[in-house]
Amino acid sequence: IPVVLHGGLVFHGKASGPVANLDMTGQLQGTGIEVKLGAGSGTGMDVLIDSLDADAEYSYDQGLKVAHSTIERGGSVLNVAGSLRPRRTISSRGTATYLWDAGTSVDATVKLANAQLSDVLQMVGQKQKVAVTGKTAPSAQASATLGDLDGQGTISLTKGVEYGEPHDYAVAEVAVHGQEIDASRVVLVAHGARIAVNGGYDMRTGHLQGHIEGDKLVLSKFRTFAKAS
Repeated sequence: IPVVLHGGLVFHGKASGPVANLDMTGQLQGTGIEVKLGAGSGTGMDVLIDSLDADAEYSYDQGLKVAHSTIERGGSVLNVAGSLRPRRTISSRGTATYLWDAGTSVDATVKLANAQLSDVLQMVGQKQKVAVTGKTAPSAQASATLGDLDGQGTISLTKGVEYGEPHDYAVAEVAVHGQEIDASRVVLVAHGARIAVNGGYDMRTGHLQGHIEGDKLVLSKFRTFAKAS
């Protein structure tokens, strides 16, 4: 995958052990970071970060641990903490190997307070792919393994526009249990109407189930329906 990297990164810390199994601990700082992945492929990412400050530790067998990190873009501040630990396998000769695959253990917490969604999308390289604006305040926690995640999170969006449709407020409480996604509460307030949704999706079977309720809902007030009529 083609990778283009711009900006400044500085690491302050220490490294010990053999080259094939280094143990590194310290602080990583960066400014004006731009990372382009898969440029020109149509599925590439363009990540933009104003500043990065992280206290982390990495080793071959224990993986990556981030005690605290602060990532800034515009006026948005993202805090991430947690760990990624590779899956350990033992060969017939008793040799340990550590693999970064679906069995990788994860324990992570993500928090973001009242940020502009456009800034957040630039942090994750999706600004050109997601036509949504507004102020957002997501938080999430995940654990277990990458192939069988268990986590929950909340995301809200205030005074935003989603693919040309403005709204006053939206909030979603979502939980992931392995291959199942549950939305216990999804609320959208727009054009004087309130729409509430709850349901779930099974990624193994493709089965989707849910319940929708609308209050003071006038479809003609929504631009999407007005254009279609």
